[in-house]
Amino acid sequence: MAIVASLAALALMIGGSSEEARAFVREDSSALGSPSFCKSGDLAHDFGLSQLPPVREPPEGGDLPFGPKTVRLLGDWGKILPVGQSFGYGLWSENYYGRTPLKWTLRARMFAVSSAGETGREVDRSQLKVKTISSRDEIELYLDPLRRPGFYRYDFEILDEDGKQLANYGEHLKVFARRYWKPRLTLNGSEFRPGQRVLSRVENHGTEQVNYGEEFGVQRLEGGSWVAVPGMTQRVWALWLGLAGPGVSGRCSSLHLPDDVAPGDYRIVKRVGKASWPRGRSYWLAARFAVVG
Repeated sequence: MAIVASLAALALMIGGSSEEARAFVREDSSALGSPSFCKSGDLAHDFGLSQLPPVREPPEGGDLPFGPKTVRLLGDWGKILPVGQSFGYGLWSENYYGRTPLKWTLRARMFAVSSAGETGREVDRSQLKVKTISSRDEIELYLDPLRRPGFYRYDFEILDEDGKQLANYGEHLKVFARRYWKPRLTLNGSEFRPGQRVLSRVENHGTEQVNYGEEFGVQRLEGGSWVAVPGMTQRVWALWLGLAGPGVSGRCSSLHLPDDVAPGDYRIVKRVGKASWPRGRSYWLAARFAVVG
């Protein structure tokens, strides 16, 4: 509730009316539209990972089905890595007032795999015993793939004090050598009617990080030229910086079409940038759609 109130206050401070402030809070794009389309962090381009055999990936959110409720799995969920970058899991605790006894053993192994998912040689391994944990601890088990492109698999085990396996999770990874820039702007459809909601999101189909924000514009095709449409977007924007790593999709932005919007060809335009943005160079993306009667 405090966050919502602060957002409304921000809207008023930068020139919006109280009605616009309330609309600004309601239009929080993280809670809009299709959950499958608007799931930030999903792979937009998996670089061949979907062709590999399935593995038992860790639970979403890091919630473990065993052990103390204050202990969660800490994951490095970026599956597309440059040569020389490590990958790993760990544990973190929400116990801020003491130490939680665990007596667990963490084991991690890294294997090279073929494009068909066949397991090759082991390239790295590590083991760590964890007697107790608190919120101040940083317990991580990172491993290094070979310094060459290809597919790899990270295996992670949790054992109790008697050596019994409590959990075994895995993750397929793709290591790349060449960096390239390939952002896209995608929509949740190609045709919409007045009064409907258009959702857009930035997708990173390249290997360089894409930075983006909430703001976007709307243009209409008139006489062969794209012309800005005033009043189609909000006057107040949330001030946040989104980061889309290699192959990853960003969070959604929402456009509510007015009930009296004219049929025709439109597009959403949005500025994105590389890691140095806004100091460095920025780029404009566009996604076209049609309004039909």
